[in-house]
Amino acid sequence: IGLIHISRDVSERKRAEKAIKLSRDELELRVEERTSELIIANEKLKDGIAERKTAVEALQKSEKKYRNLSQEFDTLLNGIPDNLILLSPDLKIMWANNAAASVIRNSDFELKGQYCYSMCCNIFSPCENCPTLRSFASGKEETAEVSTSKDKIWDIRAFPIKDEAGRVKSVIELARNITEKVNLQAGATRTRHLASLGELAAGVAHEINNPVNNIINYAQILIDESAGENRDDDIARRIVKDGDRIAAIVKSLLSFARIRKEEKCLMYLHEIFSETLSLASAQVRKDGIHLKVGIPTGLIKISVHPQQIQQVFLNVISNSRFALNQKYPGTHENKILEITCEKIMIDNDPFVRIVFHDYGTGIPADVIDKVVNPFFSTKPDQMGTGLGLSISHGIITEHGGKFLINSVEGKFTKITINLPVNG
Repeated sequence: IGLIHISRDVSERKRAEKAIKLSRDELELRVEERTSELIIANEKLKDGIAERKTAVEALQKSEKKYRNLSQEFDTLLNGIPDNLILLSPDLKIMWANNAAASVIRNSDFELKGQYCYSMCCNIFSPCENCPTLRSFASGKEETAEVSTSKDKIWDIRAFPIKDEAGRVKSVIELARNITEKVNLQAGATRTRHLASLGELAAGVAHEINNPVNNIINYAQILIDESAGENRDDDIARRIVKDGDRIAAIVKSLLSFARIRKEEKCLMYLHEIFSETLSLASAQVRKDGIHLKVGIPTGLIKISVHPQQIQQVFLNVISNSRFALNQKYPGTHENKILEITCEKIMIDNDPFVRIVFHDYGTGIPADVIDKVVNPFFSTKPDQMGTGLGLSISHGIITEHGGKFLINSVEGKFTKITINLPVNG
């Protein structure tokens, strides 16, 4: 039996194994490093996502808060009863609140881009003394009173909005309707003038009354002692006639100036009309006027000074008679005076509306606003004192009512009286 010895060189394999081990260790190290980097990157990504989520939530809260503030601001601006308009330098509307849109009768969307003077005043160029233009030029608050084509008077205030450089980029215009205020002030002034005029009229009337009565009496004595129809008798009769006219004017002056202190009483409207027509109907029939009366019996009670209201009714009927006689000197089928009444509601309060409608000469459009002024008359000379409608207007106003006149010259006149109803 022999022994065979075999030897093999494994140094290459050892080196290869060592190299493989080194590679594996290096790979594991790299994997570990990369995994660590990924973990760090993942943590950073998580932190970034969390920060972004926080930012998004903050942004959403901010947007919600802004929307709420915007809604509250819009509600506030739209709740203001005055007109608010945001205007560009060329006077185009950028925004308008509900009050402004309502007055112009357009929506905010329809108003945007439109010229304010075109939409608000229906004109083709800026208003004279426009406060908004002056505010753009001066950079300060400007004010003005502007009258529109609809007979409205507006107190307008213009407030400039400036950019960072101090240039005016837009103007907020605040407009308030002061028509009623101006009219009330004018009415108060007119009342003071009328009060002074009333005092003067009363003094003059009292001073004139006695001498006029003496003149009439002396003239009547001359007539009574006259032998008959002669020149002296004619002159005396003219003196009496003109004296009576002066006495009538004095009576009207005293009525105009009189301070009424008597108590009101509750009366049925038809009772006042019944007494009025008993005084006026004979003359109306004599003039050939067709009188149509539609006043319901009972039902309507008003708290009034009866004699004053009767005075108003008689005066209106007298004016209608005159207008009808001027247009139709004789009889005519259209020589008509209609008197009607109905119950109505004004601001949820009950009123009675009484309408006197005649088809006479009417009133010229250029003087219809003046006919209630003292001493203004459309009648020919010496045929009217110019106090009747003024007194009537004052009486109805004192009773808490309205005295309205609608007329077309040559066709008709309609006097409407609204009085509060008490029963």
